[in-house]
Formats: sequence, structure tokens, C-alpha cells
Amino acid sequence: MIGVILKFGLTDQDRDEIIDKITAGAGGFFLYAKVVLENLWNQGSEAELQDELVTSNFPETLSAAYERVVIRVFKRGHRAKIAAATKILGWMTCATRPLYWREIQSRFCIDPNLGYCNFKNRRVDSCKVLCISLVEQDEEMTVDGDTEEVVRFVHNTAGRYLIHTGHIDLLEEHTRMALFCSRYLTSQPFHKGLRAEPIQEFALSGYYGFLDYAVATWLHHLSFVLDGSSNLAAGEIFDLLSSATNTLQTYDIPEGSVSTLSSSTQKASTEPTIQKVQVMLREWRQNGKRCHLEKRISIIRDAMESIDVSALNERARTIFLGLNGPSSFKCPRSDCHNFNNGFSCSQARDVHMADHERPFKCLARGCFAGFTGFRTKSELQVHTKLHHPADEPPAYFPRLKKKAEKSIFDACIKGDLDSVKSFLERGVDVNRPHCIGLWANYGSTEIAKMLILADDGAAANTRNLMGQFPLHLACKKSDAKLVALLVSHTNDLNARDEYNKSPLDCGLSALNIEAVKILLETKRVNGMERDDSGKTPFEYVLGLRDDFSILRLVDSHPAVVTDGTLGRDIRERVVQRCIQSEAWYDILHIFELEQASQLAPESIPTLHQQDYGYVIPSKLVLQLLREGEDFASKACLSTGRVSLSVDEALEMWNLTKDKKDAELRALVLLHEQFSPDIWKGQLPEMKRLLGEDYVAKQLLRLLASDSYSRQVLSRQAELQEDEELRDLLSKRGFLV
Repeated sequence: MIGVILKFGLTDQDRDEIIDKITAGAGGFFLYAKVVLENLWNQGSEAELQDELVTSNFPETLSAAYERVVIRVFKRGHRAKIAAATKILGWMTCATRPLYWREIQSRFCIDPNLGYCNFKNRRVDSCKVLCISLVEQDEEMTVDGDTEEVVRFVHNTAGRYLIHTGHIDLLEEHTRMALFCSRYLTSQPFHKGLRAEPIQEFALSGYYGFLDYAVATWLHHLSFVLDGSSNLAAGEIFDLLSSATNTLQTYDIPEGSVSTLSSSTQKASTEPTIQKVQVMLREWRQNGKRCHLEKRISIIRDAMESIDVSALNERARTIFLGLNGPSSFKCPRSDCHNFNNGFSCSQARDVHMADHERPFKCLARGCFAGFTGFRTKSELQVHTKLHHPADEPPAYFPRLKKKAEKSIFDACIKGDLDSVKSFLERGVDVNRPHCIGLWANYGSTEIAKMLILADDGAAANTRNLMGQFPLHLACKKSDAKLVALLVSHTNDLNARDEYNKSPLDCGLSALNIEAVKILLETKRVNGMERDDSGKTPFEYVLGLRDDFSILRLVDSHPAVVTDGTLGRDIRERVVQRCIQSEAWYDILHIFELEQASQLAPESIPTLHQQDYGYVIPSKLVLQLLREGEDFASKACLSTGRVSLSVDEALEMWNLTKDKKDAELRALVLLHEQFSPDIWKGQLPEMKRLLGEDYVAKQLLRLLASDSYSRQVLSRQAELQEDEELRDLLSKRGFLV
């Protein structure tokens, strides 16, 4: 606020006016105030500021505040700035993680078709200048204390708003990103056999500035597009499939992988198809350890590490650090956080790699630490001193031991850590397919960790006879620690068993919400992948059971709700099903209302059939409103079956008049003849909801099905002498 006052030299009266407007609109919501104030500060003149403060322009809701910013970004700037902002917001919307500013700059500079990076194409304006208050540009600390600029949306609702209003086409952005990454990873600077000198030349030009993001996420973008390919033009999907096929073949996906297709399919077309690409992707995932991509990247990074940045001239150093970032020493594992967030020196990176590799092995014969190893030499020395002292006399008369377990798997089932350790010392194979799931099903987390580390993670990546990894089995249990352990050691988190079930499917079917959260938070799980029937895992499970613990996860988790519609569609379907079957008490259970017991079945009046159908208890809707369950309230009110007394209608209005949801207020108003004073303040919102630029689905449903609501609104249009409202009602066929 102080910045706005100082920039425009505002009077105390102007200041108080702005404070009053923002306070009235914010309702305690800090994000609204932040977006509005930043938009005011970004005005170019006092006249423009005054124009924003005009009541008709001043936003009353967060969505309206976003719209004022969007108008400035997309419509009032220079054409080049608008184009740049559109690209940036599109990349941010589809990105799997917040992008570094240098990565965004790299996208502007790199031409994968030419294999060329032109540093002069970078944006000289900051992201805040281009995208204003839709984004935040922060300094993020790296592992070794350096800082990098990271660009994020001011809030996740900003990205959703851009998608919902059509300013950003999410599928189109994923398509562009997948196509760019595919072409980028097969361009000349990534060709096999390049010597260190040309690699360093490309690095000095900044060409590898987008390497970290492309390698780690291109498969995610490709899978997203393949799932939604029915909505793409034929030319777009053909270009993407051709490029993806070329990328997979470049990195040595075996030629025989496509032979799994039927001969008739292969004869039908030699062109790339979705089916062929999906077969190759499965081959890529299943042979991830043998994939040559990470090896190619390691060669490139080795060459970059040998560049002496301090010896470069100022221009070359600016380009190299400006696009590649300050850290050249990074983890080679693409699923590790430090794949893109590196270290200041090779020694720090090597210490980190020890956590992956545990290279210091015990040489004592039969010792389990010969398999598990230690991160540092000092840890090995401590172990040797404690367990293998050189001066210890031989045990001529060994101590009696308790009765040994029959097998390592019996020991796992009983949680006998000492016996498991003994079997490992004898070199017992823990990866036999017919037994692989026993320890995942019954053993403790400590035992599971010992088995996994005993053979460098192979136990976590061995399938049983049903094609299941231990992670499949663990996701069916309520052991979050075991799931977290297996997730960090399982190569393919999307692997499917003989029943075509992934670990995510198993966790959802078992309603193991903690396991599902752990999987989603890795960002390596495709929560939106569709099965043969076209359903995502969440849609499939919710089709079988109306479990709202899963639905709440769908509503809130960014890895699931990609466009903000999936959760709403399922919620609407379930609530409407309850309404149609008159299962009012079920709605209370669905939303887990704290005071649901007050509306037990016996307390709800006996439902009676009217000539026109069922009646929804007014007590139910009032209780839903008190508990803040606005969606269910709107679903009930939109049926036109809620019978209200005058007192109940007034109570319902008092519960909704201060809410941000204009559609909810409109639905309440149409259930009673409220005073003209109330209507006068609400008519602008009502007209906006009925306009062609806004889809108020619940409101339109009520007006279409309920003659009383049409009479109420038509009467208000007449009393208020509002010709605009009459025209809108007439166009919609609602005027009475």
C-alpha cells in the first residue's frame, strides 16, 4: 500500500478510499488484497490508477481481480510483450514443477530444429514486468548456498483461472512442451559420440540450459497428451508421435519392442501410432536402468564440469551462468531432486551420490554390510571396529542360539530382524518370484530396508508371479513408512501387474489415502492415466464406491486436478444421485458434517410426494450452508425442490449474503420474493451470471426446471425497470 501511495503521490482521501474498497472486497482473504494492490501499483499513470478505482472496474472477487490483471497482460501491452507473457504463462501452467527463470529464458533462446541457442533472444524484462501480479519471482537457495530465481504463480488459483477462462489451453501447452522436449533431446548437441570440445561449445552458448527439465519431465508431458489425444487435430498428434518415436529410437529402445504389436496392425501402417508409441514407452520404463539417455546426459555434464568458468571473459561467463545456472555438479539420477538442483563442487556431489550408492562395503566374509555398504569410510571403520575386531579370539564353543527360522520369509513374517540378518549373511536370495511379496506384506519397515539395501535396491524392483512389485503389495496395507521406503527405491512407479493394476490403483482400491499421497508427491506417478475404458484411477474407484476421502484428494492435489473439473464432476454426480434417490442423510455422511447427528433420519420430517415430485428438507440445506458445504447446497437449491418458509428464506439469505459465490446467492434469492432493496444490489451479479460469457450451470438448471424462480426474476426485472435483465431472460427463454 505504501508503494502505491509513494509512486502516485496519493492524498489521504485517496488512500482511505483504496483501503475501504480492498477491505470490503477481501473479507479477510489476503491473496485478494495482494493481487489488487499489485495491479494498482503496476498502473502507468495516475489517470490509469483512477480508472482502476472506478466502481465498475474495481474487482469484487478474486476472479474479478485476476481478470483485471489478465486484461493488462493480454490486451494492453506491446504485442511482443503479450506474446512473451502468453508463452511464459503457458509453460508455467503445464510444468510439473516451478521453473527457474533461466529455464524460461532458455526456451526463448533455444531452437531445437537448428540445434542452436541465441542468447540475444532472452527477455530483458523480468517475469514480473511481463506477467505482473499473476506470478512471483523468488530467490531459491541451492544445496551449497547459491541462489537461483524461481518463477511461481502467485497462487495455484491463478493458473486454474487462466485455464478455466480459456486464456490457456492446457492440452495444447502440454503438446507444445512434449514436442519441444522430444526435438530438443534428439537435436545435434545430444547426438551420440560427440567429443568434449563440441559439447563445451554448445554449453558455452547456453544450449543445455533446458536439459534438466526436459530429461526429467518429457515423458510426463507425452503421456498427458496421449491420454487426451482425441481432442487434438490429426496433424498435431502425427507430429508428436513422429517426434516421440524418433526420440525413443534415438536412445536405443530395442527394435523388437514394437514386434509385440499384432502383425495385422504393423501391416496396416508403417506410420507411428499411439499404440506403437505406448508399447515403446512401456519398454522404456521397464528397461529404465539400461536406457542410454542418462548415460548420454552424464557425458554432456562431464564435459561441462571441466569448463573453467573463472577463465571465461565476462560475456561468455554471463551466457554460461545465465542459462545453465551456477551449479555444474549435479546428481546423474533423473528421479532425484538434485538432478536439477546441483552442488558447487564435485566433492559435494560425490558425498550425495554415496547416499545412492553406499560404496564402502565390509570385506568380512558373510557380513550383511558386504551387501548394504556404508556412505562413508568412517562409517565402515566404526562398523569394523564394533563387529570384526582383529584381536577377538576364535569362538571354540559358540553360544547356543534360539531355534532358527525355516527360511528368511518365515523370519520376515514373524518380524525377526536378527534371523533375517543371519540369512543375508549366508547369501540367501531374497528375490525369488514366488516369495517376493511376503516381506512386503508382513515384514517390518526395518526388515524391508535391510532387504532392499542388501542388493542395491533389486528387491524393490523384482516382480512376483503376478507381476507385482513389493510396492503394489505395500500400497494395499496401511503402512505409510513402508510405502515411502519402497517409493524411493522402485524404478517404475507406474508399473502394472498381470491385472493391469499400478501401485496407485492398489492404494486407491484399498482406500489407503496416505499411500496415494506419497505416490503423488513423488511427481513420478501419472494420476491422470486412463485405462482401456477411458477412466482415470480416481474415476474408476469412485465409480465403484462413493468414498469422499478420495474425492477430497482429487479436489486438492495438483497432481490429480489438472484442469479443476474432475473432482467437481464426480462430486456433482454423487450428490445428484443422492438427491434423486432422496438419500438426504447420505449427503451428510458424504461431507462428514460435524453436527450431522442433529439431522438424524428420525429428525427429518417424513417426505411426502407432491404432484410434481419429491421435496428436499429445508433443514438439510440450512445445515449444509452452516457447515460451509456450498457445493452441496447449490446442488440441492438448483433442483427447485426446496420448500422454504419466509423465516427460513431470510435465514438462508443471512448465511449466504456475504459469501463470494455469486451463483449461490442467486439461487437463494430465487426461492422467495425478497425486498427490492436486496434485489437492487444483486441484479448486476445476476445479469453477469446470465450473460453469454459466464456459465452458471446450477442457476440455469433452476430457471429451466422451476417456474416459480422464473416468475421471481421476471417480476424483479419489471419492478426494477431493468431492460437489460429482461433481454437476457428473453434470450434464455425464461421471461414470464
